[in-house]
Amino acid sequence: MTENEISKIVFESELKIHRQIGVGLFESVYEECLHYEIQKSGLKVERQKFLDINYDELLIPKAFKMDLLIENKVVLEIKSVESLNSFHASQLKII
Repeated sequence: MTENEISKIVFESELKIHRQIGVGLFESVYEECLHYEIQKSGLKVERQKFLDINYDELLIPKAFKMDLLIENKVVLEIKSVESLNSFHASQLKII
């Protein structure tokens, strides 16, 4: 399955959750619901998975925690905020 096909399933799942429970809840609630919906679709999804970062000869274990990792291809960083800022964008950079 391609990243685009996975993204379509994720988008449809997010839309379903938004229509049912709306806005304003904790990120953990949306993460739990999204994990549930994506699993129901038959995709492999992991929660709160750590990623090591290599810098030069330095290994930084557990440097980044992914909210959801789907099919080892798509990383989701879930936000429940009124608007995104530069700090949120920096969380999406992969070294």
